[in-house]
Amino acid sequence: MSFRMDNASRIRTSDWILSTVCLFSLEVFFFPAVTAALANSKVPAPHNVVLTSFEKPSGQSIWTGGKVVSEHATEGEHSFQIMPGSTAVWQLDDDWSGYRHLKLDVYNPGSVINVGFRVVDGRGQWSWAFEYNVYSGRTTQHIRIDGLANNFGIGEGIDVTKIVKFEVHLTKRYKHDSQTDGIYIDNLRLSNNPTEPFIERDNGRPATDPLMPKPPGFLLPEFPGFEAGYNTFTIDPADYQILAKPDTGRDGRGRALEFKPLSVDRIKIWDAARTFPKTGTYVMEFWAKGPSGSRLVDHSGAKDFAFSTEWTHYSYEFKMAVGQTRRFVLEATNLQGKSVWLDDLVVYLKDGGDSLEPVSTATGAPSVVTYADGICYINEKPTFMLGFFRSKPDALKGTPFNFCAPHELLEPTIQMMDKCAEYGLWTSVNLTATLRAVAPDNVGYFAQKYKNHPALFTYYLCDEPDHRSPSATSEAPVIARATQILKKADPAHPTQALVIPWCASNIYRYRDTVDILSADRYAIKGMKDNNELWTVYRVNMAVKLSATEGQVNIFTPMAGRGITRAESWAQAYMCVAAGAGGIMWFEFNGAQRKWNDFLDLGKELRSIEEFLVGVALERDLTFENDVLPEFTTGSTVLKDFKQIRGIGRAGKDKTALITVNLTPHPAENVRITAPFLAHADRAAVIFENRTIPVKNGLIVDTYTGLERHVYVVDGLPEGVKQRPVPKVGGPYVTDSGATWRLQTTGKVRGRLAEELARDRFMQSELKKANDLLQKGDKEGACRVLRAVLDRYPDAQDVRERIRVIQ
Repeated sequence: MSFRMDNASRIRTSDWILSTVCLFSLEVFFFPAVTAALANSKVPAPHNVVLTSFEKPSGQSIWTGGKVVSEHATEGEHSFQIMPGSTAVWQLDDDWSGYRHLKLDVYNPGSVINVGFRVVDGRGQWSWAFEYNVYSGRTTQHIRIDGLANNFGIGEGIDVTKIVKFEVHLTKRYKHDSQTDGIYIDNLRLSNNPTEPFIERDNGRPATDPLMPKPPGFLLPEFPGFEAGYNTFTIDPADYQILAKPDTGRDGRGRALEFKPLSVDRIKIWDAARTFPKTGTYVMEFWAKGPSGSRLVDHSGAKDFAFSTEWTHYSYEFKMAVGQTRRFVLEATNLQGKSVWLDDLVVYLKDGGDSLEPVSTATGAPSVVTYADGICYINEKPTFMLGFFRSKPDALKGTPFNFCAPHELLEPTIQMMDKCAEYGLWTSVNLTATLRAVAPDNVGYFAQKYKNHPALFTYYLCDEPDHRSPSATSEAPVIARATQILKKADPAHPTQALVIPWCASNIYRYRDTVDILSADRYAIKGMKDNNELWTVYRVNMAVKLSATEGQVNIFTPMAGRGITRAESWAQAYMCVAAGAGGIMWFEFNGAQRKWNDFLDLGKELRSIEEFLVGVALERDLTFENDVLPEFTTGSTVLKDFKQIRGIGRAGKDKTALITVNLTPHPAENVRITAPFLAHADRAAVIFENRTIPVKNGLIVDTYTGLERHVYVVDGLPEGVKQRPVPKVGGPYVTDSGATWRLQTTGKVRGRLAEELARDRFMQSELKKANDLLQKGDKEGACRVLRAVLDRYPDAQDVRERIRVIQ
C-alpha cells in the first residue's frame, strides 16, 4: 500500500490480476463456481490426516526432484530434501475435500528463501499458491484448500476431490547466503485447524523479553533497545532482512537488531520527524558490532562509526531547541555480505530528569471493539468504518469519516491518538516493524501501553506482509502468533493486517490470522471509461469468500491519481456490494485534491449506515440482461461479462438493495430478482428522487456506466431479526438472517468435470447465438438457444435471452 513499494511490483500487480482472469463467463466466475465449491460432499473429516511423512519406501518413487533423507524430520525419521532452483513433484491420487488446510513442515538451514506451490487436479486444471518467503529454521506452511477450489476467489478452481499432482517450486538462494543446501519438507497433512502460530524458540517456550530500562531524560525509541523489533523506525523494501531474534542481545539475553544482507551491501532505517519537547543537549547511544570495514552512518547527525567485530559502545551529543524536529536516519554500509548488529539504542537528555516521552492525556473509558458477520461494533454500536491512511485528526473532525488511520509504516504519536479521542475518531496502533522483524512474542508491549486508550480501534499488525521483498515480509504464522498473544493481553481490540492481492492466494493465506483483513487494489485511471475498476469488486469478493468465521473486510482502494467522481463512487459501492465492513482509502493527501467529492461520498455512505451494517441478504439475488458479450479489460477480453452486482441489507424497519455497475458500459432493462424484496410493491431509489415498481421481488432498471442504484423498501423480509450485539471473544457468526445469507462455509469439493463441461458448452453456444444476432438472424440465434434448453432445461438465463430476443 505504501508508495515506497517499488513501482515494478505495482506494475506486476495490475498485470497479474488482469492476466489471470478466467476467460469463462463471469456469471460462472462468481457465484455458481463458489456455491459448487462449497457444497457438502463427504462425512465430517478428522482434524488432521497425514498424507506423507516419507517413511514408506514407495515415497521416493512417488516424489521426484529431490531425495528422501534421514535428517530434519518432524514426523518419523525421514524428510524430503529439495535443492535451490529445483521443483519437486509429487504424483498422487487423493481427495482433499472436507479439509481447510494443506500443511507441511519446512526446515530451511539458510537465509530466507522463496517457495511456491502448484496443485493439479485430474483434469489438468491447476491452482497456484506462491510467493512464500520461508524463514530460516523450522516453519509450518499452509495452503487453503477452499481457495484451491475457487482459484482463491478469482475464477475457475480445481476439483479438490481428485488431486493428482503437488509441486514445490524453490528459488535459488540469495547472493550473500552462504548456505548451498536446500530445504527439507515433512509431515504433509490435511487439517481442519487454523493457521499454526509461529514458534520463536524450538522448545516452544514464550520468547517475551523484559524491556531495557529507560535512562533519565528518556525520549525515544518507543520501546528502548530492540525488544519490539525496529519499532519507531521503518525501511524501504529490498533484498535484506532486519531481524530481532530472541537471545541475541549483547549480554546474550533480549534481542539485538540484525541487519542481514541478502544481495545488497547497505541497509537503511529511518523514522518520522520527532519534535523535541525541551531545549538542551541530547545523547544518542547504542551498542553495535559487525565485520571489519563495515560502518554505521547516522545521516541525521552527520556521524560515521566504524564497526568492531566485538560489541562496542558508541555515543554522541547534539543540541536541540524546544519544538525543533529531527529525523533519525541510520545506514549500515560496506556489509560484505555479512550481518551487523545494533542493541540498546536510546536518545535522552544529557542532564537527565524526568522522562520526555509523551504521555496520553485523553479522558474517557477504554474503547471496546467487537465484530460479527463481518461488521464492527465500537462500544456496542454497529459502525461502518470510513477513513484514510496518513490521516490528520483536525481534518477529519466533524466529517463523515471516523477512521483516522496513521502512516502505514510508522507508529501514530500519542498526541494524534489523544486528538482522535477528543474528536470522536478511531485509530490504530502500528506493529509492522515488530512483525517484519519476526518478534511476535513481544507484541504484548503494545497492549500494555495502548489497550486503555479511548480512541484505539485495532492493532495494525503489518502492512503488506506478503510483499515480495524479504525485508518487508511477515509470514502468516508470525501474524497468527501476534494475534494469539494480543487476544490474551487485550481481547477488547481486534487485530488487522493489509495484504497485496497481486497474488490471490495471499488473501486466503492470511485471512484467518487476523480479525480484520484489508487488501489494497489500486485501479484508478482518472477517466470515466475505466475498464479495470471492476477488479476492486473481485478482490473484495475474495476477501469475503475467504472469511469463514465472521471476520471483517475493511478495504483499501486508491484515493489519488486524478480520481474522477464516477470512479470514486463506483469503487466505494463495489466494496459495499461485496460485503465490506469499511473503507480505508490510500491516502489522505491524495484525497485532498478531490476533497469535496470525498465529503459528498462520505455523507452519502453515512446516510445509509443502518444498511451498511445491517443483516446481509444475498441468497437467490440474481441479475439478468446485464451481460456484455465481450468486455476488454487491460489486455484481456472477457466473454459474457456480468456487469451488475449487489447486496441486500436489512435495516431497522426497512430493507435495501445496493447495486453497482462494474463497467463503464451502460446496461439497459436489467432484471433484478431479489426475493427479500417480495413483501414490497414499490421501492424508493434513494439519491435519485424516484421510485420503481417491485413485483414479486423483481425490479427492472437501467444503468449508465459505473452507476450505483440503492433501492429501499419499507419492512423486513420474513425470518430476519436484528443481529445481537457481539460480545468480546465471540461468537463471530450469528444466525441473524441466516436463511438469506450467501453460504461461504461448508466442505469443499471443487467443481466437477460435468459442471465445467456444461460451462464450456454454454460459452460456445452463447457465442454462436451472439454471432447470429450481430448478423441480424434472430431466428437462428433462438434456434441455437432452444437447443441449449433441450440439453439443459434448468438454464433460466438462456430462457430469458430467448424471451428478450423475441
